[in-house]
Amino acid sequence: MHQTRLRLGLSHLRAHLFQHNLIVNPTCQFCGLEPETTSHYILKCPTYTVHRVRFLMGITNLLDAPYIAGLNDDKIVQLFLHGDPPSSHETNENIISLAQSFIVKVQELNSGTEASFPFFISNIFRSVKHKNIAFRMFLSHI
Repeated sequence: MHQTRLRLGLSHLRAHLFQHNLIVNPTCQFCGLEPETTSHYILKCPTYTVHRVRFLMGITNLLDAPYIAGLNDDKIVQLFLHGDPPSSHETNENIISLAQSFIVKVQELNSGTEASFPFFISNIFRSVKHKNIAFRMFLSHI
């Protein structure tokens, strides 16, 4: 479910919230270096380095290392969110499982902060002002 929210741009990431006019600043609240996009979250935020390394090491065990080394950032994000189309079903299950594990570990790391799960819809529903906006956005993506 978490990868789906990232794919749809409906996650807790600040760039997604900013895109839907729900916050005024998309900058990552953990590092402050750049907007908290899906790519930043998965590949760049220094806060998640340990979990990222575990994810990438797991991927390297599943796929050919030179193949992975040849992927640009966008392709790695796609691998994280969708798996690797040329690979077997079992390999893709393992890739998605590694991605899910990354998300859960980051969630545990962030627990007690605004960026922790549940994702933005439940956070927005707390605000009466944004109920209608969030509901319309939710319905438009079903």
